[in-house]
Amino acid sequence: MKNPFNILHLKQTTMKKLTATIVLLISSMCISAQCPFKYGATEEDSLECLQQLTNFHMFYKSKEYTDAYKAWQYCINNCPCSWDGLYLRGNSLLSKLIKDENDPMRKERLIDSLLYTWDISKINFPDKYSKIYLAQKTNIIYNFRREKITSTEELSQLLEMYINAIELGKEKIQSYTWEQYIEIAEEMTKATNEDKYAKEAYLRAVEYNFLDESSLDLLIKKRQITPDQQIKPCSNVATVRDAEGNVYNTLQIGKQCWMKENMRATCDKNGNSIASGTVSSSFTTPYRYYPNNDKSNVNEFGYLYNWEAAMKVCPSGWHLPSYPEWMELVDYLGSQNQYVCGKGKENINKALASTKGWGSCTEECATGYFKLSNNATGFSAMPAGTYNNEYRWFGTVCAFWGSTIERGDYYYFIIGNKRADWDHAYSDNKAEGLSVRCVKD
Repeated sequence: MKNPFNILHLKQTTMKKLTATIVLLISSMCISAQCPFKYGATEEDSLECLQQLTNFHMFYKSKEYTDAYKAWQYCINNCPCSWDGLYLRGNSLLSKLIKDENDPMRKERLIDSLLYTWDISKINFPDKYSKIYLAQKTNIIYNFRREKITSTEELSQLLEMYINAIELGKEKIQSYTWEQYIEIAEEMTKATNEDKYAKEAYLRAVEYNFLDESSLDLLIKKRQITPDQQIKPCSNVATVRDAEGNVYNTLQIGKQCWMKENMRATCDKNGNSIASGTVSSSFTTPYRYYPNNDKSNVNEFGYLYNWEAAMKVCPSGWHLPSYPEWMELVDYLGSQNQYVCGKGKENINKALASTKGWGSCTEECATGYFKLSNNATGFSAMPAGTYNNEYRWFGTVCAFWGSTIERGDYYYFIIGNKRADWDHAYSDNKAEGLSVRCVKD
């Protein structure tokens, strides 16, 4: 289907050329039975629709999302059959607005609008969206309303929605929907103590070729962790607050007590503000950076900090781990078979990495391979990338600062999406922005 934006010349063209353009566009697309007019009932309506389509494309491309939303609203309400891209691109637009919205009521209205958009997509473009619209709706609920689903009954309803979406879409279902479905099925098994939900999900995933034998083995191995090996908070300190009041969960691994999340504080442990860097960096002044230069990433990925900020940001009673402390972590995990993938005690990346956010990889045991089997430890390492005069490797690399200095170079610990084994390095550039994870004193 043609994208109409490239052939619009609205205010500068003559009416004759405009009419010819509209006729050409209409003839190149199928008119839905629900939309007797693709652009409008009159020439004036068609002109306005084409103008708003142009505005939507222009503002979206230039990341002027508020203006793009206004144009998108007009098109959805007045000419929803004008272009099938209104739905997928509208999904991206509204998802961005939802993440950035601070007002709870407005956020809910945006979510409702997005759900409604997919309901009408199957009517206006049935050939393209009728098999995937329900999967899109499950993704929206998972991403934006998952925390509100607390009862077993609600969880059961969401699970049923995933099953219906998969049976409807089958080969068109994306991997992230399968991963969400299996996760919800496993949660249902835990909530009810009935193994049938997880088993049914595994069998369905094998039937539709989402899981192969090696992936299934990894998933079963993760589920077979014994009760004394389960993820649990540190004794007497389940959570900790930073200087500005952000709350972090804790995690006991071996004899060490770790934070379960990356630091996202805007001030150091004494309450001194850490400057927000954009293109600025410094060897001596503390700075923080948005992962991938996107503010909406902070809540999930934390900030990137230069070394000066990293040394000061951990709350009182906690500190930036040293090289020996990172080695204590990997040595412990390497000694426990349930955390090692394949051969080699260094292959612990999957046990440390989150199930979300990582780019995919086809190499078995790599962090990005079958991500549902990640995070057996609960450490939830996120691929926030790095900042070094430019933002790099978001979604593929997690790099944590360490406190150790060796011959003027600064230690950091690395997890990559295409590797099974952990890595580390020293850098002479302490102005670089990396993630921070704190360990208890």
